[in-house]
Amino acid sequence: MTAATLLLLAAGAQDTLLRLVLALAAPGLIWLWHRADGNWRAAEVWLPALLAMLLTLALLEAPERYPMWLWGWVGVLALPQPLPMRLAVLLLTVVGYWQVQPLLPTETRLLAALVLAALGLLACGQAVAFQRSRRHADWRPLTLPGIAVHSRRQLERDLSREIARTDREGSSAMLVLLQARPGQLAELARLLDRHVRRYEGLYQCDRRTLAALFISRTPAESRQRQTHLQAALPAGAHLRLAGLTPALALALPEQIRALTLQNQPVTDAGAL
Repeated sequence: MTAATLLLLAAGAQDTLLRLVLALAAPGLIWLWHRADGNWRAAEVWLPALLAMLLTLALLEAPERYPMWLWGWVGVLALPQPLPMRLAVLLLTVVGYWQVQPLLPTETRLLAALVLAALGLLACGQAVAFQRSRRHADWRPLTLPGIAVHSRRQLERDLSREIARTDREGSSAMLVLLQARPGQLAELARLLDRHVRRYEGLYQCDRRTLAALFISRTPAESRQRQTHLQAALPAGAHLRLAGLTPALALALPEQIRALTLQNQPVTDAGAL
């Protein structure tokens, strides 16, 4: 949307050099988007600020020359950006409309305001949805030599299978969740790998959370393994334990969220 807006501004620019710069900026923005590969956050401040400054100067200094640039605010609002920057851009959009509206026919001023508001809300919604998806997807799975770290999706499949087997065989099993400080994930993965058995899995749920399924013969053995893991826990890491029950398969997202919010280093959620 932003690249299309730049092309629209280029078509309305009266200066040849400015038209050329805007026309080249549109494919450049698309190229930057695809090259960003997770480093887009650096541009979430400077790019909206740069475009907002350009539009503001043009509409304050010569609104009669660049009335079409009012619609450029839609493209700026479509960019990912922090909330304070978005609020500033919304304010500048109102200022831009106020500068252009005396040049519009009286009967079209309200229509222009409504269309601008609708497109602006649509652009904001698109940008916010993109930022939310980036927060969930902008991390890479941990890779360590000699350690198999499975995905959260694999954990969900294994969790359902182990719950059924625990219920059928009467064994004692629990879900182990570990959350690391920044830079501590590899250390925790090695620690957890030393405590899992050959038939148990090690998983990564997100950029900071690891998981494992401890399958033991008796509750006493399960408590002993829990004690050993807790004793080896490094400072700053948080541990959460939950017994495998049918309800846990549905409560996995809530358990991960609770781990993020817990204050004490270790929490035993028991049998849910």
